[in-house]
Amino acid sequence: MPENITLAVGIISAISGLVGVIVGGIITAVSNYLLYQKPEKTERKRDRRNRVIEIKRASRLIDADLSRAQAAANICVLEPLTPRSLEPFIN
Repeated sequence: MPENITLAVGIISAISGLVGVIVGGIITAVSNYLLYQKPEKTERKRDRRNRVIEIKRASRLIDADLSRAQAAANICVLEPLTPRSLEPFIN
């Protein structure tokens, strides 16, 4: 009978050790998953914000170019080039 008790205690210890390893593995896997998700979400937000900034910058550059072109067109309409107006540029 004492041998059976010793055997049962050994089996219980082995089973509890195995359960501890499994639970520890699950906790580690879940915590790694959660820790990985937050930086990935932050990176997606940063990329989205950078893309919006680039689009705004490009639209401002295009707007500036179009404004200069419109000003040049207005000058050409209001002050048409005549041979006399070209004299400063010829000499």
